Amino acid sequence: MKRTLLFSLGLLFHLAAAVGQVQIVSDTDWGLSQSQNGPFNLPVYEVTNCVNEAYIDAQCGGGYGSPMLDTHFTGCPGMKPIWVTPPPADCYYSATGDYWFQKNFSVCGQILGAQLKIQGDQKFTLYVNGTLVGSTGDSDWNAVQTYDVASLLMPTNNTILVRVDNINGGSCFNYAFLAFCLYIEVDAMPFVVTPMSDISTCPGQAVSLQASPGGSSYTWAPALGLSATNIANPVATPMATTTYTVTITDPCGMAQVDDVVVTVLPAPNAMATNDGPFCPGEPVQLSASGGSSYTWSGPSGFTSSQQNPLIAAFATALAGTYTVTATSPNGCTRTASTLVESLPIPDVSINGPLLLCLSTPGLQLTAAPAGGIWGGVAAPTGFIEPTTLGLGVHQLSYTYAPGAGGCTVVLSEELEIVNEIEVSLEQAGPFCPTSPPQNLLAEPPGGTWGGATNGLGAFDPVALGLGFHTVSYAYTTAVGCSDVDSITVEVRPSTLTVDLNADELTIILGETSVLDAVVNVPLADLAHALWLPLDTLLACPACLSLTVNPFQTTNYTIQVTDIYGCQATDALSILVDNGKNVFVPNVFSPNDDGVNDAFTVFADPIKVPFVGSLKVFGRWGEMIYEAKNFAPNQGGWDGTHRGEPVNMGTYTWLAEVSFADNTSLLFSGSVTVIR
Repeated sequence: MKRTLLFSLGLLFHLAAAVGQVQIVSDTDWGLSQSQNGPFNLPVYEVTNCVNEAYIDAQCGGGYGSPMLDTHFTGCPGMKPIWVTPPPADCYYSATGDYWFQKNFSVCGQILGAQLKIQGDQKFTLYVNGTLVGSTGDSDWNAVQTYDVASLLMPTNNTILVRVDNINGGSCFNYAFLAFCLYIEVDAMPFVVTPMSDISTCPGQAVSLQASPGGSSYTWAPALGLSATNIANPVATPMATTTYTVTITDPCGMAQVDDVVVTVLPAPNAMATNDGPFCPGEPVQLSASGGSSYTWSGPSGFTSSQQNPLIAAFATALAGTYTVTATSPNGCTRTASTLVESLPIPDVSINGPLLLCLSTPGLQLTAAPAGGIWGGVAAPTGFIEPTTLGLGVHQLSYTYAPGAGGCTVVLSEELEIVNEIEVSLEQAGPFCPTSPPQNLLAEPPGGTWGGATNGLGAFDPVALGLGFHTVSYAYTTAVGCSDVDSITVEVRPSTLTVDLNADELTIILGETSVLDAVVNVPLADLAHALWLPLDTLLACPACLSLTVNPFQTTNYTIQVTDIYGCQATDALSILVDNGKNVFVPNVFSPNDDGVNDAFTVFADPIKVPFVGSLKVFGRWGEMIYEAKNFAPNQGGWDGTHRGEPVNMGTYTWLAEVSFADNTSLLFSGSVTVIR
């Protein structure tokens, strides 16, 4: 009979270096599960109500089983029996199955050796850090198992896992137990802290603090300027020199302190100026101070490494903010900016006139704003004498200086003095009476139109009608020079013709036809040709040929226009024979004599591009032949079914026929097979 399981677990750490030390770990912090992978969250209870539990109590004496404990586990004081959940209501526990006990622990220091002892009268299996160490049968209760597990332990976190098999009910007077003891010898050398080196940095520059690695926890102070206070290597960005202190807790639980001084070096007192504002063409002097080296940047890609760079000539595109980065001897940097501004540039213009006749009396030139100084062939006041200057082109200048609040502007213009003004009116026409209004051209612009125009130089052939029409153009300068020119513009009947060579044309459904138009003018004189209806719209200078494929009778019209605006039209009707005639024979003889050997659909292949389907049915309505999507007049049924000739007789058929106009019709009938 299996006995009730009492599980006594003791775990001892023997810390041996210069002086041996003993650490007892509580038995009741084992986790319990009925699965190897947990979760290990079932409670474990110490037995307190069994009458003869003393054999495995803290003194390891008296009662059944105590000699074994006294003999083999005298180095494991404090062991107590424990129960799995639920706690025993009486002095026994009925259960069946496997139970897994897990204990997690840490080792502090270098492992020198480790010996594990385990004994019990239940079948068990032992794992250390996932490695199978050993197992027993349930009759080995008086045999102590000893294992050397030093190579399996880690100098940090470890896990022991024990499986106990085949538990069932029993009596409190016949205990089963599992005793366990682990000795670990370690070299508990103290955690060594390597002092951190002090650091120098610039204002706002981040530096990484490097505490000694290997600690189990870190605490930094002060927190100001640190990215974190609980990691080994925080990033510090102090604004002033700061001493940071770190408290390091080593894996053995001891705390040590280290500190580092982060010295914030002074940044240069950077300054930037310029001697503006500026007018176009003036030199720009930039100035910087406060550093030992400098880097400038500014508008239009400006860069310089000089302390005081000079821009030779100011332009509007160079206005804006210029930034200098000053670097001090200690390597710290600081930036400064200066705004380069443009002085106002006045809007200056010469009002004219700049084209004069030689006979023009002396006159006063004007400009805006007034108050400037004239130069060139003009007197400083702007007065000129054309008769004194003589024929030809003369240079004028006007200088306007607004004073300290703006830039001086100098304008230069050409003054031409001629005997008389010459007007040129460009010849136009002839035009057709259907031409749109035409804009006539003349030089110099700005003159006066007369005759057959609307006063703005527009000539309207439709309104004026057939015949010759006179157009005049006059130009007078402000100082009296004038000239007149005239032309005769003809509006004549159109001689343009277009011919489609026929009034109507007949095609069958599915056929295409090419329409060719003939005109009586060279193609170079043709502006464009337009075909109607709109679904066949083409418009280009020489689209005189059109390929059509109508599905129904359609009237086509071409309208041509020449470069003079004359138009001509012609029309043609295409009659479409859209009769949907299909022939299907009512008898055929599939006897391989080369005559009428196949049954198929016959039609004009232009009208019928393909037969959608052909089906043949037997006397009981079963389909004995089917073909899909084939050209008419080809292939067909050879009078067989499943490879065998059918009997002579009459069979019904059904055909779906597709026509060139994208329509489909169903045809049906019967066919007689003879041999």
